[in-house]
Amino acid sequence: MAKIVARNVKIISAGKDLSGQYNNSVLTLSAEAPEVTSYGNDSRQRLAGGIRDVELTIDGFYNDSASSTDATFKELIAASVLTTFFPRGYTASMPAYQLAGIVTQYEVNFPIEDAATISATISGSGCTRGKGLGYISDSAGSTTGCTVDFTAADDNTVYYQVHYLTMPTNISACIQHSTDDVTYSTAEVIAAVTASGIAVSGSLTSANRYRRLRYAYVGGTGVVVASISGSSV
Repeated sequence: MAKIVARNVKIISAGKDLSGQYNNSVLTLSAEAPEVTSYGNDSRQRLAGGIRDVELTIDGFYNDSASSTDATFKELIAASVLTTFFPRGYTASMPAYQLAGIVTQYEVNFPIEDAATISATISGSGCTRGKGLGYISDSAGSTTGCTVDFTAADDNTVYYQVHYLTMPTNISACIQHSTDDVTYSTAEVIAAVTASGIAVSGSLTSANRYRRLRYAYVGGTGVVVASISGSSV
C-alpha cells in the first residue's frame, strides 16, 4: 500500500477552498456497539450494525480578512454544510470523502509565543467515500471534467457533491455516464446556481461505469470542484 505525505490535502466546505490556511485535519468514522452482556458471559457482548457517526476536525491559522478562516467559520456555527475531503488533492480519480454535517465547534487560540490558530469541527450525518472528478477552471462556454472509471456499474445509490468556487453569471451542470467512455448521456441534472461559495449535492439510483461532470456557463470564468461516490468504490 502506498504511503503519502499529507501536504496536498484539499478540504472544500460550503463552496470555499481554504486549504492553504489549514495545517491539520482528522476524519473520524465511528459506530455505536450496544452492549448486550448477560449472565453467564465471560466477556462483554455487543451488537453489530449500530448507528454510525462521522466527524471532521480542521486546524489552521487564524485569518480575519474577508472569506478567510475566521470570517467563514464564525458564520457557520450551527449551520449545515457540505464538505468534501480530498486526501490526495484535486487529482481526478483520487479518493474523496463526502459528508453533510453541522459545524458544532469553532475555537480560536492566541498564544503569545506563536501564530494565532483556529480549530473547527464538522459533525456529519453520514459519509461516503468516492473519487474526485477534478478541478475544473475554464472560460469557454462549456467544459467537460475528467472521466472517472468506476470499473463497474452501480446498482445502488450514487452520491455526488459539486462546489462552485468561482462563478461567472450562471452555471448549469450535469453528471454524465457511459458504458464505453465514448458515448455519454445525462445521468443527473444539477440545479443551476448564480453565486460563488455554494455547494450542491444529490444522488441517482444507478450509474454506468464511466462518469464525468459537464457544465455550461455564461459571463466569464468558472471554477468547479466535484466528487462522486458509489457502492463499487
